[in-house]
Amino acid sequence: MARTSSHIESESVTLSYDQVRMKIEQMADAMMRQDNEAVISHFADDAVMIAPAGRFVGKQSIYDAGAAFNANYTNIRIVVKRVILDCDGRIGALEWSFAETRKSDGYTHVMEDAIVFELRGDKVVYWREYFDPLQEREL
Repeated sequence: MARTSSHIESESVTLSYDQVRMKIEQMADAMMRQDNEAVISHFADDAVMIAPAGRFVGKQSIYDAGAAFNANYTNIRIVVKRVILDCDGRIGALEWSFAETRKSDGYTHVMEDAIVFELRGDKVVYWREYFDPLQEREL
């Protein structure tokens, strides 16, 4: 359920629910294009990203993790299913389907992913992904 009345106010930037949803869609698009510069442009300098692959602190670390992933995977597909924002509009969660094809053997892995995030102004300061890396499902 979209809550367009919620706003994120910090560091003189205010984002509506629809703008947050658009930011998530833009991040997904950048990930699918494997454009690390575009991906990290959404993160604060001191951002923290946590995933089953590890904990990455700061833009450079997040960039390096993305570059390592992109070296091994291609044909990224993401479908954003749900974005939820708290009543303060600063902390949220999202669900998306994520598909990746391993370059070494062409195997495509599809999984459902849940992410908790926190925004400071228009930048992500916290991004934590929850998924089962062994999950198997057909496209």
